[in-house]
Amino acid sequence: MKYTDLPEPEQPRRRIQDLGPASLSTSELLSVALWISDTDAAQELAALHREAGSLRLISRDQITSIRGLGERYADALLAVWELGRREALASQAERPSINSPEDIASLVQYEMGALEHEELRVVLLNVRNKVLKVVTVYKGSANSAQVRVGELFFLRRNPLCQK
Repeated sequence: MKYTDLPEPEQPRRRIQDLGPASLSTSELLSVALWISDTDAAQELAALHREAGSLRLISRDQITSIRGLGERYADALLAVWELGRREALASQAERPSINSPEDIASLVQYEMGALEHEELRVVLLNVRNKVLKVVTVYKGSANSAQVRVGELFFLRRNPLCQK
């Protein structure tokens, strides 16, 4: 089936115009971003994304192995991920203000969500709650990052935490 076979109000391109990108599923977002009209190819790509956990972790070969997708789609997907990564870095450069745990999550979740291991990071703030630096204190295994509490108290002496 093709997305273009759906009634116009149900087509992803129309829904993104009417309802915004948050209203679309991952396969629909991928189909719009990459101009994929085949629903099966878009759903298979979305399944790959779910399996991998991040666009960054999907290889070019995996994308080109999907029937109906070739090198152009693989290159486009890699470009979309890189644009998202650059946007995340640019927004960090503006020194966001931290007022809640959600603010910290939005600051690091894009980058940390693509990691294959756990990390403990410390967000260093100035007196006005503006982010000075995000420091990786510890890199753990695939499913845990254990650190002694005493190590956290000595962060002031850690050269990574200095300006």
